[in-house]
Amino acid sequence: VIVIYYLLSFAQFVGGFLPLDISGIVDDYYNAINIFPGHYKPYLLADQVFFYHDQFQDAKGVLDRARNNQVEFSPCLRLYEVKILRNLADKREDREAPLAIAAELLSEHDNPDTDIKDLSEIEYEIGLLHWDNDDLDEALAHLTLAIEQNPERMQYRMIRGHVYLDHSKYKAALADYAVARQQYEDSAVLHYNTGLCQEALGMKNRANICTLIFRNYLE
Repeated sequence: VIVIYYLLSFAQFVGGFLPLDISGIVDDYYNAINIFPGHYKPYLLADQVFFYHDQFQDAKGVLDRARNNQVEFSPCLRLYEVKILRNLADKREDREAPLAIAAELLSEHDNPDTDIKDLSEIEYEIGLLHWDNDDLDEALAHLTLAIEQNPERMQYRMIRGHVYLDHSKYKAALADYAVARQQYEDSAVLHYNTGLCQEALGMKNRANICTLIFRNYLE
């Protein structure tokens, strides 16, 4: 019963039902793993909390502790390992491990027992890793697959627009930014990058409007 209480507490936090009290959630995490150190769920939910608060070293510590306790990683916990290692990576060699884990997850794509709710996240993470490696063609290929799998995720469109911009494919970037605007209308980055694309395409009046909008965010 106590373990269920801690798991529910984590789940409510991640689902946005509880206030953002990280210290309380961390205390619950330690209590939960002391009671049941071999269960993967407390580690997964603690990693989600740390990840969404950009505390990637703390999240890595949770993964290390899970391995020390010989926890069997669920697919979703492995996916968060990919996310965490990606954010901690400084160079290409650091991204080899998360890319390998993501490739394994892709090979298990049809696993009926997976606890990954949105499998498009795997392609998305691979795309981000290739983008960080400056492998733009590979990044675009995987981001496009992620969009095909879940076209409602505007974040995917936004990021693919950034990659197209890096690739000097300005028309394609503008098309993605136009779609992403459904969710990111208030994003200064979207307006700034849209202006860059428009300027590169000789659309100076429109670019100037985007520049003005961007400057308003800075005031």
